Amino acid sequence: RIYGAIVDWWGRGCNLASDVMAKAPALVAATLEIYNTIKRELLPTPAKSHYTYNMRDLSKVWQGVAMVGAPPADQRSLVRLWAHETLRVFHDRLVNDEDRGWFFDFLRQMVDKHTGLKFDTVFSSKDADGDKKVDIVELRTLMYADFLVPGAEVKRYLEVADQKALLAVVEEQLVDYNAQSKTRMDLVLFLYAAEHICRISRVIRQELGNALLVGVGGSGR
Repeated sequence: RIYGAIVDWWGRGCNLASDVMAKAPALVAATLEIYNTIKRELLPTPAKSHYTYNMRDLSKVWQGVAMVGAPPADQRSLVRLWAHETLRVFHDRLVNDEDRGWFFDFLRQMVDKHTGLKFDTVFSSKDADGDKKVDIVELRTLMYADFLVPGAEVKRYLEVADQKALLAVVEEQLVDYNAQSKTRMDLVLFLYAAEHICRISRVIRQELGNALLVGVGGSGR
């Protein structure tokens, strides 16, 4: 009920269309089911000591949704935004392919179960190979960023529709940094690096945002 009231307040504040707003209660229920299930299924171990979840994670999902720079135009846009935030809050702390695969499959189930929409239809724009089935690799291209328009007075948190344009912006910013700094960073930027830049930018944008970098020694953390 609490999160339902928060989402209702956000929806009315950004003038969401009534048919889009109608999906909000289902997404609240899906978020709660994800939270309760991941707490039960992915338990902390010595190698995964950071697999701990609390009610703040639920708040972080909706805090991320509320950052969007323009109201979602349709139901599928809202579900993509919600899915992106659940990936950032829950998926990004997973450390191996088995756990990441489990979460991807569970997210697919939640979209199909709660939204009345088909997962592969919602994310059809990410279907790179045209097989009408979105897999975990293709879903990695679901990104949101607020730096897509360099120099903008108001930074708008929007879905990345053009990956080449994203890389061009990041490379341009790197060139500007190297032109102004005495300590150059001669980096080769590729899509995987851009993904992490979007993730870090999202954390910095949030009030009291924080992140934990997990990796073995010598891995280039």
